[in-house]
Amino acid sequence: TSTHQHINTSTHQHIMAENVDPQAAGPVSGPVCDSPRFHKRCSDLIKQIGKYHAEAGSPKPFGEEDGSWTVAVCRGGSGDGSVYYKSTILHLYLFGYELPDTLLLISSDRKVTVLTTKKKIEFLKSLQDKRPKDSDLEVSFLQKNKADGNASNFGQCLAGAHGDNLGHVDPKGREEGVFAEGWTSALKSAGKSLSDVTSPISLVMSVKDQSEHETMKKAAVLTNKIFKLSFIPKMESVIDEGRKVSHEAIADHVEEAIQDPSKVKLKVPPDDVESCFTPIIQSGGDYSLKVSAASSSSPLSFDVIIASVGARYQSYCASMTRTYMVDPPPLVTATYDLLVDVQNACMDVMRPGNPLSNVRRTAVQTLKEKGREDLVKLLPKNLGFAMGLDYRDSELLLNDKNPILFRANMVFCLHLGFQNVPLTADDLKGVSPKADVSKLRNFSVAVADTYRIRAIDIDSGDNGPELFTKATKNGTEVVYEINTKEEDESSDSDGGSIDGSDSGSDAPKGSEADADGKRKSSRLAADKDAKADVVESAVQRAQRQMDLLRKKNEQRLREIARKNRGGEEEEEEEQDGEGDEHRRRWRKGEMKRRKHRHAVGSANWP
Repeated sequence: TSTHQHINTSTHQHIMAENVDPQAAGPVSGPVCDSPRFHKRCSDLIKQIGKYHAEAGSPKPFGEEDGSWTVAVCRGGSGDGSVYYKSTILHLYLFGYELPDTLLLISSDRKVTVLTTKKKIEFLKSLQDKRPKDSDLEVSFLQKNKADGNASNFGQCLAGAHGDNLGHVDPKGREEGVFAEGWTSALKSAGKSLSDVTSPISLVMSVKDQSEHETMKKAAVLTNKIFKLSFIPKMESVIDEGRKVSHEAIADHVEEAIQDPSKVKLKVPPDDVESCFTPIIQSGGDYSLKVSAASSSSPLSFDVIIASVGARYQSYCASMTRTYMVDPPPLVTATYDLLVDVQNACMDVMRPGNPLSNVRRTAVQTLKEKGREDLVKLLPKNLGFAMGLDYRDSELLLNDKNPILFRANMVFCLHLGFQNVPLTADDLKGVSPKADVSKLRNFSVAVADTYRIRAIDIDSGDNGPELFTKATKNGTEVVYEINTKEEDESSDSDGGSIDGSDSGSDAPKGSEADADGKRKSSRLAADKDAKADVVESAVQRAQRQMDLLRKKNEQRLREIARKNRGGEEEEEEEQDGEGDEHRRRWRKGEMKRRKHRHAVGSANWP
């Protein structure tokens, strides 16, 4: 259930701190609509819709042939619909709040009419009382009338509308409730039709101002920390302990952290944050790169793991996807590295003036240049989308047909992946049969990040997009090894032990087994130094035995010297013993220490 904010007749719910009027005398009794922001944004919408209408040709899809038009946006009941309905998004963009059961009409003659309740009119009154001097918008209000089911109000609205075809933003007719049904009935009775004008509205809303950028950066910070302090530690603990935990359970764990930011060391009001979507965790050869994908009830498989997380802060979105590889064969890591190269190439063309279609075309061209044309068919058709108040704007998709041009200060999620790459027996040579990845017959890899399109800067020459989501995707940081072929070959037992315990346990070297025989691996590591500790060859063991023999000889010499000097070196020996114990603990505790690198101190937003 969504936690996004709305205003109804019985309660005022605050959503954005900037909406509080700092000039108001005395305590603030409720939310305040930002009048200058409304007038600026509404004027931008009128300008863009007018351009869209002028370029539409004849006959006009809405409005009159003389260039006049009206757009009608009806928002249904508060219990209906989605946070991503365009009517909700437009309310948040103009008012800072969703206003259920409200009709908004915007016309080419710069007249704005709002039909709503008395309580909401009080909230919106500043649009008249505090109209900026440079604004020529005329804002008027109509108060809802239950007595006639708003028939007279609807009639007045239609009488002032231009043309028999009104623009609107609900082509699927999803608005519900008595109020929305009454408006639909009034339209039919008056012989009016509707035409979708989502495209020009999306284009205006896609270009973010400075305050929107800062809010989206905070959403990205939250997304980053959710990965580092919630998902990654959870994933690692499940792998390290060899537990069976479902993808759904891990997704629930991550979503709980989004709903309560204190779990990831962020001091922000929980009411300001929510998920863009339920986190998506996938592994085990069953993958979907669609935005509609869902976490399954099957247990996490320790092979190729794809995680997608999105967070909203004050209704603005950020999203990120990462791939983690456990005991991967060379084909998997090479394919992942290639994917990151393709992402970098695509990112480089996300500049003002380039068409959105260039992104996918660049991905295809890069694969061909690198001799991997076979992966083109495994690319999604859409490689991302514009985002902001809307998680995924369907008008601004990064496909190979979209002619819309990138503009400075747009924000996009660039989402790439290869789905169901075949994995043959030859590809798995050298992989331990104990490794989950050995059971895969196909795999997928994906990466996604949130970027702001920078304005062209001739002086600096740095015109590439600004990255908001900064969790690492470096190959050395997303690869884990817990089973190796070398380990299997060196783990043969001599048939038992003197005390009757089984020295031929299946637990890999460098791990401990609990009473149930389950693995408690200290070998899960993502950096090269840690891998060197956990993947031990026969040569390394022989070298360690030589070091141990040398240390014993040195200890015997110290004991002889101490006896000769009357115990003067007693303190030195004690310190050396502590060092040996520390090194033993270091090896056993490597996994815990590596996890600790993810744990940062409590922090406010940067």
